[in-house]
Amino acid sequence: MTKHRGMVNANTDPFSQPGPEIEDDSENVIVVEDGPDPNCPAERVLQEIRNNETEGEMKKGRRNRAGMMSPSSSGQHQMESLPGPDLGSEDEEEHQTLQQQEIVSETGVPSERDEEGEMLKGGTRLASSKGEEDRDAEEGEGVRQRGEETEKGHHKSANQNDPTGPGNGQTNHKANSPTESFGSGFGGGGAAGSSSANGSSQENGGGTATGEQDGKQGKKAQGDMPDLIIKGAQVVNDDSVFVADILIRDGIIQNVGPNLEVPDGSEILDAGGKMLMPAGIDVHTQLTADDSADDLQTGCKAALAGGTATVIEIVSPKTGENLSAAFNRTKKELDKASCNVALSVIIRQWNESIKREMDKLVQEGVNSFVIEVESDDKLYQILEHARSIGAHARILPENRTIVPYLERKMLEMGITGPEGFLQSHPEELEGERVSSIGVLSQLTNCPVSILSVSSSEAISSVEKSRNSGALVHAEVASAAVASDGSHYFNKCLRHASSHLTAVPLRTDATNKLVSALSSQPLIVCSSGHRAISSSSRLASKDFASMSKGTTGVEERLAVLWENAVRTGRIDPMRFVAVTSSNAAKIFNLYPKKGRIAVGADADLVLWDASAKRQLSAGDSQSSVDISIYEGLSVHSNTIATIVGGKIAWKDGKINDKEAKGGFVYLQPHSPYLFSIVQQRDKMVTAEKVDRDPVAAQNGNGHRKNSGEMAGRARKTHMESSIDFGGDKPQARVRNPPGGRTTGFW
Repeated sequence: MTKHRGMVNANTDPFSQPGPEIEDDSENVIVVEDGPDPNCPAERVLQEIRNNETEGEMKKGRRNRAGMMSPSSSGQHQMESLPGPDLGSEDEEEHQTLQQQEIVSETGVPSERDEEGEMLKGGTRLASSKGEEDRDAEEGEGVRQRGEETEKGHHKSANQNDPTGPGNGQTNHKANSPTESFGSGFGGGGAAGSSSANGSSQENGGGTATGEQDGKQGKKAQGDMPDLIIKGAQVVNDDSVFVADILIRDGIIQNVGPNLEVPDGSEILDAGGKMLMPAGIDVHTQLTADDSADDLQTGCKAALAGGTATVIEIVSPKTGENLSAAFNRTKKELDKASCNVALSVIIRQWNESIKREMDKLVQEGVNSFVIEVESDDKLYQILEHARSIGAHARILPENRTIVPYLERKMLEMGITGPEGFLQSHPEELEGERVSSIGVLSQLTNCPVSILSVSSSEAISSVEKSRNSGALVHAEVASAAVASDGSHYFNKCLRHASSHLTAVPLRTDATNKLVSALSSQPLIVCSSGHRAISSSSRLASKDFASMSKGTTGVEERLAVLWENAVRTGRIDPMRFVAVTSSNAAKIFNLYPKKGRIAVGADADLVLWDASAKRQLSAGDSQSSVDISIYEGLSVHSNTIATIVGGKIAWKDGKINDKEAKGGFVYLQPHSPYLFSIVQQRDKMVTAEKVDRDPVAAQNGNGHRKNSGEMAGRARKTHMESSIDFGGDKPQARVRNPPGGRTTGFW
């Protein structure tokens, strides 16, 4: 009898909503004794090999087959890399070739053998040797382990092959899913493979480059990481809310459902009816800026305290430093990080060298660039190239040619305080800049994010540009949701200067921004965290020379919850979308991040929506001495932040032992941005009109082989546009008989 490894959930779509309690044994494995499926290609191959191998060869064959059978998205075991239908041939040479051939796993990483003969899959060991010993046993441990690997394989395949995203009730199990045409699958599962349950690396998009995760679901032979089970949580995704338990193993969500059995030795986190959401993803931080009071160590702790597990740090090249050098310099600092960190690089000029560096950085895990180029022709070229390599552009809505002139006028008038910052940056210029960017986005067919949106004019221009077909979306500043521009006129210079942000806060924009967060697709709320000390600002002579930036990576979720969810403007699902899921989609991390579902990374936040507290710089993890959110009352708090299945923050304290982050490799061509780009590229092409050659003319203006004057068109300004039957000779007469005239006869 052949033992088929069963799934934990009868529904092969791992991201479907949990239904009734699933019938399974304590090991979450169903072992069904049945005859071999004649339609299964792997079973046919195995049967032929069993029929033709000798007793001694069978032992080797079984060991190879344990690595050869990788579960496909169709639910059948396919030997993807094996040639031809005659694999079971008795020809010895052919059989040896089969034995020596590399087995390519579903992540695209070639497998190899270790010293003990066990199969290594993408650097992760598969328990095949024990399966060899117990293969013929009815209830063998090896069968159970291989069954669990099959179960996880199904989840990984389904992650890559669901182009519509989870939670929509649709399932796509075809190997040639539309996702593959994007150059990368969801969560970066394309050219370099999926960041699947067997761990993450730079080659596995959407996963960290540190802290390998063992994908084996049987006995935890690798590492001492215990299972974590969260009991009684109110799970909130961007499209659903339900009560369930969450089982986490090796950094991956293994099961979602009611009343899950607690495995022996598991760590239990009692959610007690609290909300469990995907951890925040802050797409704009500047922790490594030269004038920042924070660094990656303090900034990442602040992120964890605020319920954020992943930040996208802006890399700013120093004077004379190229893009690659700046990227490598920042990446080396990530050993200080206690949360996940991805990188986005600033471009300030354009030439062929920059173009080549963009190509290289995309290969190294960068899929967005912050553009600080004002020339429209150069910006156009950058957008064209960014689109071609699958990266999206990010641009600040500021007119850098007019604003410096207006700042000088303010200083000439003697206005040197922060109020001059607001008055020298007209809101209309932001709207004009966004509209201009929208036109270039539409012409180049390149997705563009508008950074630090804080005004009504800017967000309205984003909406108008989208309605016109531009691929633009907004990154709303959390500071603009929590505060406004009235603080620039505060008589306390220390207080007023603490509100200096990359783009000025406005006095009446909050309602418009929250409304946009509730409705616009792929809009996100980001902090733009750049902690500037008050002493640094006060040392500057005027507002123009003061450093711009404020904190927010810790306060972002709380202030948005206070000003949007508690006011009834958005619901908790939309809150998850604008703080996590949309960011994951834009940066090609979804659904590995930004979603709670089987197979997703266990980056979670346990949220208390009833706590009441007051925000203060003194209580934050940031090193800054003053906060734009000082004294603000909020009614929410982070109970625990889980990163990679480990509780990194709990009950107001950082867990230094468990809080380990790392570099997040971002695959290009996010399908949520570039699927429409590819469709437009197919539909919109330049059109050429074929015309007959123009007849040559001689020097007298006559066409060759024609008596018609070619110069007739010269007098068209004296003719009617209507032809009344041909040319009529006209003569001007100075003094005709009967008197003088000024007309024509």
